[in-house]
Amino acid sequence: MTKEHPQTLGAKIRALRVAKGLTQGELAQGDVTPGLISQIESDRVAPSLRVAAMIAKQLGVSEDYLVPDMEERSRQSQALRDIRERLHAGDGAQAEQMICDLQRSDILYVQALELRLEFAFARELQGFVDQALTIYEEVALDAMIARDHLVGANCSNRQGDYYERIGQLSRAFYCYSQGLDHLSKMTTPPTSLLVYTYRSMAICAYRMGDSTTAVPLATECYQLLQDSVQHQDFAEICHFLSVLLMDVGDKENALKFASLAVRLYRVLGRSEALTDAMMNEVIVHRSLGNFRDAMKSISALITDYYDQGRLTRLTNAWTERALCEVGRGMNDDAERSLERCFSWAEPDTPEYAEALRVRAQLQWLKGDRETALLSYEEALGTLLKHHLISESRELLQTLIDRYREIRDHKNYQACLKKKVQLETKRNRQLRTLALSTATR
Repeated sequence: MTKEHPQTLGAKIRALRVAKGLTQGELAQGDVTPGLISQIESDRVAPSLRVAAMIAKQLGVSEDYLVPDMEERSRQSQALRDIRERLHAGDGAQAEQMICDLQRSDILYVQALELRLEFAFARELQGFVDQALTIYEEVALDAMIARDHLVGANCSNRQGDYYERIGQLSRAFYCYSQGLDHLSKMTTPPTSLLVYTYRSMAICAYRMGDSTTAVPLATECYQLLQDSVQHQDFAEICHFLSVLLMDVGDKENALKFASLAVRLYRVLGRSEALTDAMMNEVIVHRSLGNFRDAMKSISALITDYYDQGRLTRLTNAWTERALCEVGRGMNDDAERSLERCFSWAEPDTPEYAEALRVRAQLQWLKGDRETALLSYEEALGTLLKHHLISESRELLQTLIDRYREIRDHKNYQACLKKKVQLETKRNRQLRTLALSTATR
């Protein structure tokens, strides 16, 4: 005699209903929809105690007959949440052990594809990257075959997260776009997952120097979050949109979103995020020529960054102060602000490069052109080292203009060559973005 294979809760309900000759609509009896009965029988949804009691009565069994299965389903759901919490904390080894324990259950209510996806992430966290990437590819293929677009989207995002972390931005963007394609095929995709995917794509595009592509993606996030209770996410996307709009030259709208982010963070009471949002508002004011408005906030920002122990941001604040002072013709004050800036700045960092750029600007205004050009070149080298494409392009154009002004043909040509090389690299990335966007 063969041992009967254990049934899931949904399979038990379906078998009892068929044995009684009832349709899903007859079992529902108007108390719930036939669609809900269908989801319960396929184990996509767990019944509430009230619905379970109604189903048991209709099927002529006691509630106790269904309760153990409901409890096991609830236990496994909680186990999956615990696994994801461990993964979020970066504890891949513990999460993997919990996954193996769950897989040993006689009846598995959790989707096998979901568990394989979490197992891949656990392997990745433990440094077994090649194995993790292989599993991701397998899960992605199986999700596509099964038309499980939720698992497919999560898998694509996990792949995108990995490539984004190691700096392969064009590949990360492609993975995220695949995730978005899965979500577009769902009737009601989770808003949080949509927001995450759009935001991740926008960040990749921005980091590759293509804010034009990033703006509509970030705008999608903004629209999705307008009616959301996730106020922190909404504040963050407003801040990010402000940065992007500045990058594409839409300064008026950049100011609107910068000010909105400041108001939101003030309500949330997020001191560090508020300080950063206020700094962004200062930058927009300064770029618009509103030097007085910008200067009103800078002293408070310098104090806040100092109190928070955020020395990198303190460097940025002193640089902004110097820029505002240059804008108001207060060059001596700007030099003193830069002295403060260099006393806090770490050499060979993007912040140090920006301070060098401002110093070069002042040196050029004073007529010390040779020293200014050396400062510009040093700043450019640091920006290129950190792969900051937009900032490097802008500084290269400044150097091209300066060398043309003093008729230094050799260095002028060298900078032109560097700019062409940078544009070629950027264009390759843009083609990848365009291809990924076109395939969505």
